Amino acid sequence: YCGLQLQDGAVQLFRDLGMLEDNFETTEDDGKINCWRWTDLEVARKSKAKGFPLLDQQDKDAAQEVETPCVWENLDSVPKELRDLRILLEMGGVNVSAWGAYAARSLASLASELETGAAHLERDKATGKIRRVMMSSLVQLQVDDEEQALKNLGAQSSESSFGLQEARDLVKFRPDLACWEVMHSDSTSYPGLPCCHQTRLVQFAQREAAVQGKVPPATPDVKPATQGDTVLPVAALPGSLDRTPRAARDALASGSSCASGLSLATDPAADPPETTLRDEEKPSTRSIYQQLVSIHKSLRFKMVAKEATESAPPPADQAVACSCDILLIRNINPLNATYHCRFVVFLEWIDKAAIGMQQGEVSAEDKKKLGIPEIALQNTLKTGLEVYSTPEVVNSETGHVACKILYQALMQMELDMRLFPFDTQRLNLVLGLRARRDRDRAVFCNFCHVDGQIRLDEWKILGSFAHADRPDGRARVQFGVIIGRAYMYYVTNVLATLLAIASSSFAGYYLQAQPPFDRLRFGVAVLFAQTTFRLSIDNKLPKVAYATAFDQFAMFCQLLVLVILLGNVAVVMIGEQWFGFGGPIMGETVDNVFSYVLAPTWVIGNLCFALSVARRRSKQYQTLNMQLTEQKMPEGEAPAGEKPLDEKDFGPKALEQKDIMSEHLRFHRARRSTSTARKMTSTNAVMVSSHVWLLHEIDPISAQYECKFTVYLEWLHDEATDLPENQQLSKEQLEKLNPPTIDIHNKVELVVEEGPCAYVTNKESGHVMMVTRYHARLQLRLNLINFPFDRQSLPIDFTLPNEKDADRAFVFRDLHLSPVASNLDEWTVEGTSTTTDFYEGLAMASLRVNVRRNSKFYVVSVLAVLLGISSLVFTVFAIHVDSDGNGFGDQGKILMPLLMTLLAFKLLTASGKIPKVAKATVFDRYMFACEACFFITTLMCTVGRGVIASPVLGGIGQNFRVISAFGLMGIWLLFNLRMVLQQLVPHFRSDKDSVILVKGPPRSTPSFENERRCMVQQPLVSTKDAQAVLLELLIQHIHSINPATATFMCEFEVSLAWLEPKAKELSNGEALSEARCKELGLPKLAVQNALACTSKFLEAHVVNSSTGHVACRLRLRAQVLMCFNLEHFPWDEQSLYAVLMLQQPEDLHRYLVLTTCKSDGAVKTGEWSEQGSFATVYRSDNMSQAIFGVRIKRFCRYYVTSLISLCLWSTFIFLIYALDVSEFRDRGKIMVGVLLVQVVAKVAVSSKMPRVVRITAYDTIALNSLALLFAIGICAALGDAAGQTELPGLSHEVLARVDQGLGCFLFVAWVMANTRVIRNVRRNLRESASQEPGSLPGSLKEMLAAQNDTPIEVGREANILRRPSSPFARQEAAAGRLVVRRSMTTQNSPDESPCSVNLGVKVWLVSDIDVGNATFECKFHVFMEWMDEAAVGMEKNARVSYKQLQSAGKGSGIVVPKIGLKHAITMLLEEYSDVIVLDGETGKLTCRVQYHARLYNEFQLNSFPFDCQRLMLHLHLVDTKGFNILPSFCDPGDQKAHLDGWRLQQASMTAC
Repeated sequence: YCGLQLQDGAVQLFRDLGMLEDNFETTEDDGKINCWRWTDLEVARKSKAKGFPLLDQQDKDAAQEVETPCVWENLDSVPKELRDLRILLEMGGVNVSAWGAYAARSLASLASELETGAAHLERDKATGKIRRVMMSSLVQLQVDDEEQALKNLGAQSSESSFGLQEARDLVKFRPDLACWEVMHSDSTSYPGLPCCHQTRLVQFAQREAAVQGKVPPATPDVKPATQGDTVLPVAALPGSLDRTPRAARDALASGSSCASGLSLATDPAADPPETTLRDEEKPSTRSIYQQLVSIHKSLRFKMVAKEATESAPPPADQAVACSCDILLIRNINPLNATYHCRFVVFLEWIDKAAIGMQQGEVSAEDKKKLGIPEIALQNTLKTGLEVYSTPEVVNSETGHVACKILYQALMQMELDMRLFPFDTQRLNLVLGLRARRDRDRAVFCNFCHVDGQIRLDEWKILGSFAHADRPDGRARVQFGVIIGRAYMYYVTNVLATLLAIASSSFAGYYLQAQPPFDRLRFGVAVLFAQTTFRLSIDNKLPKVAYATAFDQFAMFCQLLVLVILLGNVAVVMIGEQWFGFGGPIMGETVDNVFSYVLAPTWVIGNLCFALSVARRRSKQYQTLNMQLTEQKMPEGEAPAGEKPLDEKDFGPKALEQKDIMSEHLRFHRARRSTSTARKMTSTNAVMVSSHVWLLHEIDPISAQYECKFTVYLEWLHDEATDLPENQQLSKEQLEKLNPPTIDIHNKVELVVEEGPCAYVTNKESGHVMMVTRYHARLQLRLNLINFPFDRQSLPIDFTLPNEKDADRAFVFRDLHLSPVASNLDEWTVEGTSTTTDFYEGLAMASLRVNVRRNSKFYVVSVLAVLLGISSLVFTVFAIHVDSDGNGFGDQGKILMPLLMTLLAFKLLTASGKIPKVAKATVFDRYMFACEACFFITTLMCTVGRGVIASPVLGGIGQNFRVISAFGLMGIWLLFNLRMVLQQLVPHFRSDKDSVILVKGPPRSTPSFENERRCMVQQPLVSTKDAQAVLLELLIQHIHSINPATATFMCEFEVSLAWLEPKAKELSNGEALSEARCKELGLPKLAVQNALACTSKFLEAHVVNSSTGHVACRLRLRAQVLMCFNLEHFPWDEQSLYAVLMLQQPEDLHRYLVLTTCKSDGAVKTGEWSEQGSFATVYRSDNMSQAIFGVRIKRFCRYYVTSLISLCLWSTFIFLIYALDVSEFRDRGKIMVGVLLVQVVAKVAVSSKMPRVVRITAYDTIALNSLALLFAIGICAALGDAAGQTELPGLSHEVLARVDQGLGCFLFVAWVMANTRVIRNVRRNLRESASQEPGSLPGSLKEMLAAQNDTPIEVGREANILRRPSSPFARQEAAAGRLVVRRSMTTQNSPDESPCSVNLGVKVWLVSDIDVGNATFECKFHVFMEWMDEAAVGMEKNARVSYKQLQSAGKGSGIVVPKIGLKHAITMLLEEYSDVIVLDGETGKLTCRVQYHARLYNEFQLNSFPFDCQRLMLHLHLVDTKGFNILPSFCDPGDQKAHLDGWRLQQASMTAC
């Protein structure tokens, strides 16, 4: 079929083509003839035409059916994938297949509407049908005048006419949403998907009848209501979506703006009003040209000032002072030309409305009267934070007003990378006054301040700037900083290496020109090393469309090698007379010309490059400075008769306002340029204490670290004497006590996890304490000169930024560091320190945790390997070189593989963990020394070759080789000794008594000292009687174990029981809500080592009212930080644990008493196996804590296989003993070949190794293999060199025996070293196996300094809590579900056997099969059928809402079996449908459950990649007695076509 909608203009065209005849034919391009016949819609529906959508079919039996009212619910979660959206629509009764070839495009359009909020979906609870809902400001229905339509069109128009009554049938009132609903079926956009318009304004208007003989348009005219529109009454009559007339749908039109005139504005709270009918005024018609002229004359948005007239804008009459304080700059990304910035903008202006207002912050009513400038960020890509402060009146006489705005945004930067890595960039903050009311304002800059604590990883801050102008007649201001790249990293690690590689190509000229094989092999090796190095650093270079300075230098280096290679080819061609001329003599001459010309050219080229870069860098910086200062010309230097550039935009009134504000600026630079010691005195003290719970991700590369800590603030206030002690204050009470407003000055990201909670600790003195727990990412100040032997200071800087706290200063009480925070992987905590001072006019308290890097990993795994590779370079001196150059080529064959090995190890193993800083670190200097050792050795070999070949100096050639060898080895040895001695003397020594109590700032007043003395005498928390809290733990899931981030996900349930006197007034078994449970003293548990945690309150009960026994159950889901001990990797056992604590002041007197900790198969990951659980409680830092977790063991088969492979590769080094001791030139080739293979093999498996900086058993065995290689290579070289000395008594036979003896000794030593490692691993495994079940691992026992002195009263309360058989009332928790059901037989006789629940599964989608994490994602439906006595007598097909049954609880009648997923890691969706009665006589019921979950699955990969896996869904009954499961069917759907990389074999369902 083909459906058409003919417009008026197309009727005549179709008639001329003959397509309006009853039967006609059309011919396609290929000659195919199609026969068409017009058919009435009703006839097409009755005859069931193939593919014709039955969208408007009228059901004749609809009147006989009992209609149930539609109850629509909003779908909160709508799938984003088109496949899932299609499934959702088909489940809701929409035939998406009828959309034809445009189904995908229509689904994408619908998904776009849902994502942008233009529409949303609703579902009928009874039928499950889905409809589309659109919110409109106005809906206008155009109705026909029936008398006029009959007069013009005849009787046939009555069928298609749309009258007032039909329009009323479309509209109904929704009292629950307080709006009107206009329903229709949008067959044009999404056929079969009903659409509903929800609006508060409905209008009916008469439309003119169509001219006779023309087909009425299918799409109605959509226009706003006008003064002449006829407005008809509206009534809230019920309508039907499926029975909407076609003409009614065609007449529907919606608008987005309210109409003027006599529109119907309804009041949802009242009855629909009645209005009178008026005649419709026919709108006047105008041509398109007239409409364009009218629009052009009344444009709302026009080009203004300079853009429109190309002339300067007139001076402004109002002045605005603008300043900026840049607080944070991070994540400078030259690849995307973006950076993150947090800054504060200060605004000051003169406002007439502020004259006479009271000075200080204005009220909400007065704020509306002020003309606050509207600042817009013009170069922002994403604004994450925008906080406006309350404006304040600075001077009420002049109307001087000031305010500030805090921004945190992703900004776009101007990028010029032509001088990379010597480039200078500018970070701009472009702000403008773009509002229409601000066009008469001009901005002048006051200052741009950059926080002195900003540290950038790869850049130096060179200066700041501020500039204001009016380019298009609207004020604009630019702030920012100039930054220069820290190029020393690139010079030392990149450019110097490229320079040395290219320079080594000149050594090829000392090889024989004929035959050319050695020269070409050497040149190609240099080119290969250069290209490999260039590709390995490609990801660190900017991706720009033009050549940078680095690209020019790299091209120059590569061009040198190519020219040398081409010169060698030209010499061969001339020497062998390829073109009929030349000869050996001419070839030698040409070769000398190439060498003598290229060498000075190479030196001069590098000098010119260095001078050019220095000149261009200086010029670029000067250009930036000129751009910043060109508008800051002093008034005296302005040309005669002209104003300075910065005053051209200001009129006389604006200049007058500028002078007024300049005298009394609210925000000025002087405060921020104040030195640390402030001259003014402080009268009030704020005592600060802190408890650091967690330190994580100390990243010197980005200069950030993650920290979780609690801050305790104490101060004195007179009004606190009237408040109760040790009770949490409300927000209103706290505001009256003038709490200090603190800020974390060095924060990058900050989240307040809990608080602030305030308490009065002493009524007599008015002592108030406020507690807040933070989780933040903080910026640290780097000191990486001594990397990897560096020490860092992790700061937490508190400031008082609010003006109301200007007379306050900090005093430190104490600082605690939890054992979990002290247990770091790469660092060792050496102590803490605290200081109080003033910073830029603000009171500051600084807390520092001093840490030292564990450098053993870098020393053994990186520096020692570099030492070994560099030391092997000296073995080339053992190769004898004669006057003919024999042996020099063999030296090159050893040097070039060593170079490639050195570069591969440096760039692929160590560079990922090396920080980029402006100065060279110890590591950079040592790496540069290793490269220098290699290239100097190459140079000395080249010079030695020239000396030997020289007829004058040939006699001393061999002596020169010996002197060079011993001289270089001596210098290399002295350099390494110097490096060791420098690190033995510590550069920083921490103080053992690191917690310093600072009495206060300088020049403190007596009142300050009195407050400090009073707060010091008062303890932080007042003591209470000890109380017991019974604790039970159930570990449900542990998954997503990520060694790279050192985190894992843990889901567990916590049951708590305690005694509360208030509970004695309640009855036994009474259920408690969460709010009521908090009133009864619910302990506030917190997970100490969690990066993120969510808590869900499950239930609470009164167990025993006589004793006040209260119990509750919580479910927690946390991302927990884990501490790895990888000393015995890959045969290691780890402990995954979480630490619960009661850290709130009202809970410090409580003691946790552990009952049980259960974990049965909680660990769900493919690499680990669970060994058991453990738990214990202890008291530390005056608070009760509980630690629990599981022990896991790694599957080590893969790693053992790679270790065996590595050891087998190492044994190839013993092949050199098959060669003679004097043949080191061949032995050396084997040595460097095995070394290169070993390094590459280690790098190949490095992606699967844990990212830690600890020496593991795997690393030890790998390093033993490298040490074996280094030792054999050096011994072989020494043996060959000793044979060349011809010492008496040192014959060739003696050297051969010594060489073989050393080989045997090194082999035995290598085997014994590896055996020692294996023995330590076996001892550790035995110790782990001997641990008692439930006991703490040894590492935790050493970490925890527990204080287990439990008071006697705690034991008494614990005994009272244990008296009931179920202290946590778990059986009472599911009392509403524990109903034993009886299955009904066909004779309705009761059977005592449990009721069977028939389960069927329909799988919709299986995706994300992750073998590594042992998980997969699945979307499926579970269909249940069972019998229930409560359903006997109910009507067939009757529906019962599942939510109503859940809310009814115990005694509701029908009991729905609760289905759970045992191995579900993440439950994305779990939704129960309504319960449907299938048979009222037997009480047979059915229900459908929709699931979307990520599940754990065990994979057997022994046969990979020819394996066959089983994806299992483990369904079980939860909190339901009297039921058992009877499997019915398992339909996999169309998974055969959707499983990527897998093939579906079969699907089955069994009971167990």
